[in-house]
Amino acid sequence: MLKEVHHWHEIVNTADIFMPNAREALLLTGASDVQTALHQLGGWCDGRLVVVKDGANGAWAIHNGQVFHAPALSVSEVVDTTGAGDCFNAGFLHAYIVEHKPIDICLRYGNICGGYSVQGIGGATSAPTYAQLQALLTG
Repeated sequence: MLKEVHHWHEIVNTADIFMPNAREALLLTGASDVQTALHQLGGWCDGRLVVVKDGANGAWAIHNGQVFHAPALSVSEVVDTTGAGDCFNAGFLHAYIVEHKPIDICLRYGNICGGYSVQGIGGATSAPTYAQLQALLTG
């Protein structure tokens, strides 16, 4: 575990949106579970948005003390997880910044993009099209 956790607090607090995966969140905070790590990071980020990607457990966010969760996309086979976090980030940020969606919907965008990406080799080769994303959101 990290000995000087307070230094991470100073670095993390500079981000407008902080988006670690669950393993990174646990390592940064020294927490033993994702929920504790999420709340710790939320405190460090002083009301800014924190999103923790938790693979098959979905994704979590905390903003101004309010916690959000969206389950992972159910996929038949995981082929390659390379780039899944980046695809999640792209979907989430598109929903948040471009479409100004609520955080719970942004998590769904991210989970769909990340979930699609693990079904092929490489992160972007299996990422959903916008039409596929919209069909899953409404279907």
